[in-house]
Amino acid sequence: MAGTPVSTQLKVLREVAVENRPRGTIALFTLAFPLGGQAAPAAKPVK
Repeated sequence: MAGTPVSTQLKVLREVAVENRPRGTIALFTLAFPLGGQAAPAAKPVK
């Protein structure tokens, strides 16, 4: 897994001043990573 790009996101939503809906808080956690293939090798520096 070393060198694999991984992205994470945490979003917290809170209902305030609502009518006809329950009040509350929700947290959404997202984790994204590539499903297949190999990461491209690093480019060699040009001399």
